[in-house]
Amino acid sequence: MMCFRKILLLLAIGMFSLSSYAQIDTKFWFVAPEITYDHNKDTPIYFVFSSQGFNAQVRISQPANASFTPININVPAGGTFKYNISARVDMLENLFDTKD
Repeated sequence: MMCFRKILLLLAIGMFSLSSYAQIDTKFWFVAPEITYDHNKDTPIYFVFSSQGFNAQVRISQPANASFTPININVPAGGTFKYNISARVDMLENLFDTKD
């Protein structure tokens, strides 16, 4: 019985000591895959930005695409900002290979 309690205690301590971490940096690269166009025409699509202890200036850009006008956003310290980018879905998605 004592062994069972020790194991249970170790499991409980192990579960509560786990932490989750988010990516914190100044540059992020991503690709938006085309997955299910037939499901609501892929919209709405949002970018969600959060800041920690300081205000954050966010710039959404596509350096390789001259027709993409950069978007500048200010996120207050400790805040979250949700940007709807659905109107530019065709510029964001990377179509999968449809060849058989």
